[in-house]
Amino acid sequence: MRKFLLLLLAGSCGVAVWAQTNLPAPAAAPTLTEDGTGLSSEHLSFDGVGKLIYFGNVWVTNAQGKLTCERLTIDLPKGSGEHPTNVVAETNVVVDAQDKKGKPQHITADMATYSYHVVNMVTNEFIVFTNNPGSTNSPKFENDQIWQTGDSITYDCLTKGIQIENPVTHIKQTHGAGGTNSSPLDFLK
Repeated sequence: MRKFLLLLLAGSCGVAVWAQTNLPAPAAAPTLTEDGTGLSSEHLSFDGVGKLIYFGNVWVTNAQGKLTCERLTIDLPKGSGEHPTNVVAETNVVVDAQDKKGKPQHITADMATYSYHVVNMVTNEFIVFTNNPGSTNSPKFENDQIWQTGDSITYDCLTKGIQIENPVTHIKQTHGAGGTNSSPLDFLK
């Protein structure tokens, strides 16, 4: 997941970027560049100082997965070669990635905010998934065994840990040998 977010950052720092205007939405993920990063949108706005805004059917892909949203805002650092500190994906945010074992993970939210800061030589790097106030949906994390919702989902890029505020967890039923239903909670029987 950390490498996936770094692809967003690489895209913002001058890796091949596609800004398509008045074209239909791409049917598939954008072509990957040499470093394995692809970024596509219908429009791109740059303020000339340090803020890139991709909007309209935004796709970001690499070998770890893909992110889609309607708007992606990237704050570039003031010094060249420095690590971007803030990336915000908004509206219909969907992340499809793989865990360490190559199993699929799916996260949906109204907004995903990436932050990177070094304070007293300690690096903090997080992605926080949230929904808009008044939204009837909650951010949702899903894999082949469970799906979880909550007020917010925080992914620690360094430890690979997840923290969920007010979590609701649903365990998926699996089919064991011989077609019988089994569950990760069978040990409670």
